[in-house]
Amino acid sequence: ASVVEDLNNLKPPPDFSTTIRNNCIHNPSLRYCNSSDLNEIFKSTIVASHLCNESRNPNCVETFPKIDLRSRPKIAPLYLSFSFFWKYCPLSILSIDLSNNSMKGSFPIDVLQCTQIQALDLSHNELTGDVPIHSFSPLTNLTLLNLSYNYFSESTMSDTEFFKRFNASSFI
Repeated sequence: ASVVEDLNNLKPPPDFSTTIRNNCIHNPSLRYCNSSDLNEIFKSTIVASHLCNESRNPNCVETFPKIDLRSRPKIAPLYLSFSFFWKYCPLSILSIDLSNNSMKGSFPIDVLQCTQIQALDLSHNELTGDVPIHSFSPLTNLTLLNLSYNYFSESTMSDTEFFKRFNASSFI
């Protein structure tokens, strides 16, 4: 079944709320611990499961370190459209690669809700407009950034302290 079919057809199992409560007792820093919308949390777990499989992670369980949808132009926009997933982005995700997807439109700001990421690659797309400079400040662990080969507006990124830690090849 596709992720959209799963989201439409599946309902949380009876013990889902207990599982969430227990997870939050063990690890209160989980992003969904402050939410009361169990249906949205459940949908996020479905998307995470599909993303894990689509990312071709070898040990695809409830945690996975990388979202790799590089060169998957039909898949990447679908997963970007699930804003509730990014809101609850699993803390295990350290790398997001959405390069080479012919993505169009503005910067996909929802991915920046995964504040723990260490690498973000949006290169070789057709993204336009301004880079949301202020939205990058929570990404204190980001060490690899590639925004090259898009059509972003000229901005003051080079004047921003945050972006000075990346070399020019991040912005070709």
